Amino acid sequence: MSQHELNPEQRAIVNHIEGAVLVLAPVGTGKTSVLSERVLQAIAQGISPQKILL
Repeated sequence: MSQHELNPEQRAIVNHIEGAVLVLAPVGTGKTSVLSERVLQAIAQGISPQKILL
């Protein structure tokens, strides 16, 4: 899943890099994909992978 396939709520989670986010959603709504994209976004913005807790 790339960012162009995300809905506005998912995109907001991916782009919120500073601080924690609690994601509550039903089965099959893309939580795992959104969190994976968020990690990739954080790394792309220069955050060390060792500093990311997921």
